[in-house]
Amino acid sequence: MMMQTTPSLAERPAPVRHSADWLVLLVLLVSLCGAWVMRQTKLNATDVITVPDANVQLAIPAGGIAQMAGGDLYAVTTPAGLTVRVNTEPLPPIGGDLYALVTFRATSRGDKFAAFTPLATQVDKLDGRPMAVMEFKYAEQKTKFHSADLRVIHGYELVIPIDKTVYLVSLEAPDGQWDLVTDQWPRLLASLRFNGGK
Repeated sequence: MMMQTTPSLAERPAPVRHSADWLVLLVLLVSLCGAWVMRQTKLNATDVITVPDANVQLAIPAGGIAQMAGGDLYAVTTPAGLTVRVNTEPLPPIGGDLYALVTFRATSRGDKFAAFTPLATQVDKLDGRPMAVMEFKYAEQKTKFHSADLRVIHGYELVIPIDKTVYLVSLEAPDGQWDLVTDQWPRLLASLRFNGGK
């Protein structure tokens, strides 16, 4: 029968210490949380802008670049791909019926954008004023007519008649970024002020 001996202290393996592993994990988690907070702060940052020609003030996602072409009174595209447009039109002879105004607007946008399709209309009030919100899609063509380079744009447009003017405020993005539109739209509506805040 063999007798087992226990190794001396010098022969025993050193105990494994995991404190360094936990420290690295903690630093990594803090860094990830910090990056997420900074990203959320950047995504939720807004610039308050005033469109003097329309007497409209609103908050838009920060970092937008003004779009000079397109015939809009005001248009800006954000780094995330959202586009905000502000326009005004004289109240058409059809009057202030909101559904008729939305139909009239959809027809005029259909003349400007390929395959413009209104998807839904909701009538409500904004600061006590009657308003309609139209959800829409259209095809944006970047190159020649026969090219397959089409992007589907999805958005909301606010149609609100005030006195003899129809105010039109839209928020749109490529269809794949629809979640950004639905996230930003309530904030944009809540920030809207017409005629200097009246």
